[in-house]
Parts: sequence; C-alpha cells; structure tokens
Amino acid sequence: MRTPTILSALLLGLGFCQAETIPVTADNFAQAETAWNFTNWKKLGADKAIVPLRDVSPTGPEAPTVRMNWDTLYSIRIVKVADDHTFTVHLPESELYMSAHILDEDGFAPYYLIEKGKDHEVKVNTDYALIIFRTEILDRKSPESLKITHASQDKIKVTGVMDGEYVPPPFDQEQLEKLRTEYKAEFLKRGDDFTYAKGPGRVDQHVLDLSHAAGWGGMEPELDVSNVYMSSDTMPGDVARSITFEDPKNKFFTSFTLYDADGYLMDGETHINSKMWKPNPDGTITIHFNAGADAVNNLSSGGKPFNYTIRNYGVSRKVLDGAWKPLKPEPVK
Repeated sequence: MRTPTILSALLLGLGFCQAETIPVTADNFAQAETAWNFTNWKKLGADKAIVPLRDVSPTGPEAPTVRMNWDTLYSIRIVKVADDHTFTVHLPESELYMSAHILDEDGFAPYYLIEKGKDHEVKVNTDYALIIFRTEILDRKSPESLKITHASQDKIKVTGVMDGEYVPPPFDQEQLEKLRTEYKAEFLKRGDDFTYAKGPGRVDQHVLDLSHAAGWGGMEPELDVSNVYMSSDTMPGDVARSITFEDPKNKFFTSFTLYDADGYLMDGETHINSKMWKPNPDGTITIHFNAGADAVNNLSSGGKPFNYTIRNYGVSRKVLDGAWKPLKPEPVK
C-alpha cells in the first residue's frame, strides 16, 4: 500500500484535481521545482528508460536544468517505484569516477552512491524518483575520451521498478518562475553554500528552497563520499580577476565552472578542474578570470557578467569544516 507523501498531502489539503492548476507558494516550492526538473528529463524519455547524455552539457537555456557541469556526463532515469518503494541500482566497475544520486519528488536526496561493481538496494518515500548517474569525462574536447565515458555509461542498470509514465502535478508555471527568480536572487545575495538534505526536518526548508532555485539536484555533505557545491556572487566580466588557494584535497577532484546570471553554462573556456589546472611552485593554485589567454588557469566569460560554482567531489574535511571557500576573486593589479 502506498503511503501519503509531502506532495500528495499538499494536493489533498488544497483540494485540487489533476485538471486544475496548483498555486505555487513557499509551502510547495520544492515539489513544484522538482516536478519542473523531472518534466524536463521526461521530455527526453527518461521515464521510459535510462537516458545517457553522450555529449557535454549544452550552454544557455537549451540545457535541461541549471548548473549543469562539464566534469561528468549524466545518465538519467525517472522510475515509478513498486509498492514497497524499493528498487536496485547497479554501478559497474570502471576506472572513471561514477556515482548514482537518488532524488525523490519532494526534492530530497536520500542516497548518493559511489561504490562501483555492486548492486545497491534503495528505498524512497515518494511514488517516483529520479536517478542522476554521473560518469567522469577525462577530456571533454576529445572524442576518444568521450567513448571511454560512454562505455561505462552503457553498463549502468536499474531494476525492480514498475512501468509507468511520469505525469507531473499541474503547478502554476508562471508562479513557479516568479518565485524561482526571487529565490535565485536571494541565494546569490546571501552568499551561502548550496544546501541539500537526505530527508525532511534535517535543514531549514527555506534554505533548501534557495538552493533548489539556484541549482536543483544536490546532495547532503558526506566526507569522502558526496559532493559539496559553493557559488560566488555575480560579478562583471570586464575586469580581470584572480584568486589563489590551497588544494582542498578532495577524494576525487575539484572543479570551477562559470555560469551566467540565470545559472546556465556559458560558451568558451569556462571550466577547469584539478586534473587540468597548473599549480604554483609552492603548491597553491591560482585561477584567473577574464585575464587573457596567457594567464595561468584562465577562465573567460567573454566580457559578460558571471558567477562561478566550485564542486568538491568526495568532499574533504577541509571543505566540510568551512575553512576553504575561494569565492571572492580580486582584481588583477
């Protein structure tokens, strides 16, 4: 027997039927934003089978969601769970970084799996779940590198789920967009880290909603396992800047990616990770922004305003303790 979810309770409490539009408020923003993201992947067929993205994430609003990255290729599956709400995820053996990230309809992420070569049985509290598989890209500009990534993607499996089309609740999309825009602006103004949770009651819901708006699809921090994301303020692109920091020594790798004001990837040299950057003689790292092609580790927004997100894969103790936060680059003198 299926148990009521946060989403179904909200719908029943409002007395709406599927044919009517559901107002979007602070009380159901997480469910509405999650449904919007689920729907974007449904349009690609992810509720029928695993959808492996073969090319690097597109720039601009052609992307299915904001804050996508060029560290990994996604494989996505929306599943309708069985009555016991369990299903099985298989991560294959691979030399590449791989993970399986489980999200429910309430926007929570109860699992972030990284152990390869085994089956993982998981349980969620909602009738549908979305799985984001991440498979490392060694060189996004190399066709041969992408083939290696594709080979690992092809070995991913999901079993123990039911057949069924994902039908999103009819949330008011204009209200959702308005609240999303407000929350994005508040998130960037506050300068907080992205915050996500495994389940209800673990983090203030408004804080979670700000992160959902600015970059839906994260996970709760777990040392050496999950990832921690942090984002800078938006800054003008006509000033050369730089920032120098110590290596955070994350278990897998670290990356910097530029985004436009709406949170979408930008064209050009807008991404670098710790397997690509050149350290300074003393072991520190300097990242330049709009400082010219000759500047070490230079990222360019093409003169346009930008912000950047740092991803810490297999987050280290230094990052978890809050001592490492290189988010305020200074103008180059």
